[in-house]
Amino acid sequence: MNDSVSTDNPQQRLTAAEIDDLRLFVQLELADDTRLALENNFPAEQLQPWPQVQEGLNTGWMNLHELRSKSSNTLLSARLMVVYHARKRGEHDFILVAWVVTPDPAQNSRQGKGRGYGSYLRPLSYQISKSQNPHALGLVAEREAPDGSAAGQSVKRASWMKRIGLLRIADLNYEIPPYMTVEERGGSYVPVENRHKRAKVADLLLTRFDEQRTVAGKVVHSMVERIYTQGYAVRCDDPYLQMRLDAIDQNKFYNLVEN
Repeated sequence: MNDSVSTDNPQQRLTAAEIDDLRLFVQLELADDTRLALENNFPAEQLQPWPQVQEGLNTGWMNLHELRSKSSNTLLSARLMVVYHARKRGEHDFILVAWVVTPDPAQNSRQGKGRGYGSYLRPLSYQISKSQNPHALGLVAEREAPDGSAAGQSVKRASWMKRIGLLRIADLNYEIPPYMTVEERGGSYVPVENRHKRAKVADLLLTRFDEQRTVAGKVVHSMVERIYTQGYAVRCDDPYLQMRLDAIDQNKFYNLVEN
């Protein structure tokens, strides 16, 4: 293999020597450098308390996949995912790709961002997730709508989705609700409408492990309800929750599309 770096394919940005030095880890413990990378790349309100993350890794409702250097054990990229288990008959397990991080250059002397480590890890992580949870529906992620013109949004969205290998649930009116801030968490429950930050228009992305290109509205309804209540701490009696769930047509099949 030629050791020159190519930008045509994300994986080919890495030299043969760099690829030979890579090692994939399925971690059961949260290392200090991974925690630091998460803290440096996400607002505090978006992160779980670290003891809760460790509990999740211990009990299997969180999965952590890391790409590291064999020679130095340097963290190059990581994906921390939440496994949403079915609560009743007719529901599906699914895996939310919640935090994807490549350490900042200041933390990682190998200049990880833009080098292709995240792209290299993605298909490996997908296969591990599928083998760890063979009966799950698939991988799910949220993608905040980009700013700019409609044409610019379409190009950015298609490019980003191609890189992460997920499909958009078409014609779904979806929002990312705000987390309660650290200050808000210290008091009583704050309804979404009254939270300091606003909800954001977004795409909900899904790649099914069985490779089907549609998903039933009832399945989408169940997924969104669990993401909102379990992930964003939206109470069942919050009017925002019912408003968002009412926007989902449970009687249709939603197409999964690439753009």
